[in-house]
Amino acid sequence: MGGLVFVAVAAVAVVWHSRVFAVGLCLVVCGLLPVSNLVPIYMAAADRFLYMPMAGLAVCLAALLSRGFAVGRRRVLVAAAAVVGLCLLTPLAVIARQRHRVWDSELALWLDTVERNPFSTMGYGNLGYALYALDRPAEAVYNWRRAVHLSRAGHADSLAGLALGLWAVGRREEAVDCWHRAVALDARYAEPERLVESLSWEPWLAARLQAIVRAAGRPALTP
Repeated sequence: MGGLVFVAVAAVAVVWHSRVFAVGLCLVVCGLLPVSNLVPIYMAAADRFLYMPMAGLAVCLAALLSRGFAVGRRRVLVAAAAVVGLCLLTPLAVIARQRHRVWDSELALWLDTVERNPFSTMGYGNLGYALYALDRPAEAVYNWRRAVHLSRAGHADSLAGLALGLWAVGRREEAVDCWHRAVALDARYAEPERLVESLSWEPWLAARLQAIVRAAGRPALTP
């Protein structure tokens, strides 16, 4: 707590003397607030949540460096730093532009993930959820089966997803069996509302799993 207070006081002191630093700090705060789950977004964390705050940190760093160079009045040093910065940022900007399409949607993201890593349990599992959200349950079932196979039936979220997909395509006995196996690994799947409370699932998804829970009856919460 003392460290946070120190950082806050230091930030206020710098902001007082630098508008550029203030803009960077605003980018950090404005980037973090919408994804802080003050209003639930049903995703506890993701690396992309840090992209805008990181841009803010870069602005803050630039503000501090610029003030340091200004005090020293070393124009050659400033020019050299600018050239080095451009040399570093230009290839990164090209890569970022190329990767932008991957972040266009959940489907594009997880398709790219399994293409790059065909042994990713999480990749296939999340691809299944992306397809299921687009009302493509048969394709979702295929990818969830891949995730279950790769995890040796040890990934509860993929088993629960497979239960949803099988239920949607009318294979209800198999769906209930998959749900039981998911519950044996993680008791929260016996009570879908707990998944919502833990920000793991969105309410609409939990409501669909609840239909399987009601049809099957809740089992014991231990394997």
